[in-house]
Formats: sequence, structure tokens, C-alpha cells
Amino acid sequence: MINIPVTDQKNTQQENYNVLVLCGGIGGSTLGYVSAGFTVVMSVDSSSKSNLVHWMNFPSIATVNKPIESMSEFDIVEIQSKIKDDIDILDVYLPRKQIKNKFDGKNTFLMNVLRFTYRLKPKIIVFHTEGKWNHGKNILFANELLALVKGIGYQVQMETLKASNYRIPQEKLWSFWIGVRKDIGIKPDFPEMCEKTVSTKQAIEDLLETTSDVKPSRFRLEITKKYFPPGCSLTDVKEVIRQYDLPLHSAYYKRDRWEEPYYRLPNSTTRPFHPQIDRLLSIQEAKRLQTFTDDYKCVDWKEICSSVPPLLIQQVAHCLQTKVLDYL
Repeated sequence: MINIPVTDQKNTQQENYNVLVLCGGIGGSTLGYVSAGFTVVMSVDSSSKSNLVHWMNFPSIATVNKPIESMSEFDIVEIQSKIKDDIDILDVYLPRKQIKNKFDGKNTFLMNVLRFTYRLKPKIIVFHTEGKWNHGKNILFANELLALVKGIGYQVQMETLKASNYRIPQEKLWSFWIGVRKDIGIKPDFPEMCEKTVSTKQAIEDLLETTSDVKPSRFRLEITKKYFPPGCSLTDVKEVIRQYDLPLHSAYYKRDRWEEPYYRLPNSTTRPFHPQIDRLLSIQEAKRLQTFTDDYKCVDWKEICSSVPPLLIQQVAHCLQTKVLDYL
């Protein structure tokens, strides 16, 4: 079993670096920073549902339920007044639905995030979102964001990290834009890759005898038992579908990767089958593959799978502490 160690920040006596989280969702970023020993001073998100989950897991952290786009200068000043010290890190998750391939000046979400950043002047800003944003059409947005963050006074670099290279048992890609305020005079950096990966087996083998919280349809269960045994790869699935002319979506029936990091968990309502047992993956197994703690209070599959893996944020935080903040 691989799991992320966490210390509740309200019980931590030492003085830590602080973080303000924007668009933090259910708390993946918060969990990562807290586990790295940082103090998350506030989380801002427009979703009441996500904020409730965040509050259930971090009741001592202030939450603001408001869209970034609707925040006035007064709102920003009020947030500043509640934060006693300068902000060490401003963490901003960029929802894919809110960003475009090319910044056209009408992207009010991003414009207001930049306004927020310029007003608060954190030492470090961490933008991040799922996917590979330094490739293809996405590179247009990536380059525009780099230029915009440089324009408000930051040295900034962008990298796409493969989660499995950082002890996360899942093949998920996550892009980061990390900016360090120019007056600090230190270049941004990214965590080094780990030597070993964590397999699906290592992460969830001890949950084999548990049941899933959701059952598949009778049709899907029968089809899986008949055609797609444990261990079948995507190539195997496609061949079976072709051979028997089955009206199925191949991605939902692959059942390999037991001895390797798992595929990217889908943030849809259709869950994948377990690689070894004829049942769907459970929410508890999703937490493990995403590196949430076992006791994390969230029962929404899509919310868990959409989040940044907390262990990835933890390693980014450690890197920024040792390469930047500890030198200030």
C-alpha cells in the first residue's frame, strides 16, 4: 500500500511557508501542500459542492465560495487583510473549460487570475492543469501564459510532468507553469524524477477482498466476464471488439497494468473494471491511485479523478522550498 503522509496543519507548531489556493476544488492541492509542511491560509473556489468537501477535510482552513471573475478590488483587499504575512506561494488550478488554446483578451477567468496575482504579489506562483500543454495546439496557450506571467514581474518556466515518474501509481500528465518573482533573483525549478515507479498492485492489492461502492450494469458485467478477462490490454480489447463486432467503447474494458502504474483514471461517470477482479474500481481504490489519504472524505468519483494528485503537489512544494524559499 502506498499512501501520502499528512500532518494536520492546525496541530503543527513550527512556522511554515504559506500558500493561497485558487480553484482548489476538493483539496488535492491543499492536501499536497499540507503534507509538505506548508500552511494553506485560504482556498478559493466557485463550487459550493467542492468547498464543502474541502471544509470537511480541512475545517481549520478558510474557504471562499466565489468565482475569480466576480471578485472586486475590495474582495482582494479583504483577502489580503485576512492573511498576516506575504504569500509565499499562490497555487492556481486552471480548469480546462475556462482556458482556451489561444489567449484572445476575452478570457476573463485568466485575466482575473492575473489581476489577482499582480495585486497580491506572491513570491512564487504555480499554475497547473491536466494534460500535455507544451505540444500541438495547446502550445499556443502555454506560450501566451508564459509571456503574460513574465509581463507581471515573474521569471517563469513550464513543464509537463508524468505522474508515474513521481511515485504516483497512474499514467497521468499534469502541466505546471512556475513563476518566481523577478526581484528574488532565483529561477523556477521542478522536482527530479524518482528512480522507481509504483505499480497498481502496490497501491491497491490490499483492497482486493473489498467490494466496490458501485455495481456495473448486468450487460457490462456479462460482456466483461465473457470477452475481457483480467490482464487484457487495450490491443486485446480492440481485437475482440473487431472480431465479434461488439458495439463497445474499447477504453472501458482494458484490464492490464497490474504490475505497472495504472492508466489515467477517467473523470467520467463510467468507471473502469478492476484489473484482477470482475468488479468496477472503487472510490477507495481511486483515492489510492490518485494518492489521496484513505480517510479523505469524498465519495464523488469524478471529483477525485479530476483532481491534481496530492503527492505531485507535495513534491513540487518540497522542490520550491529547497530550491527557492529556503534561500530567502
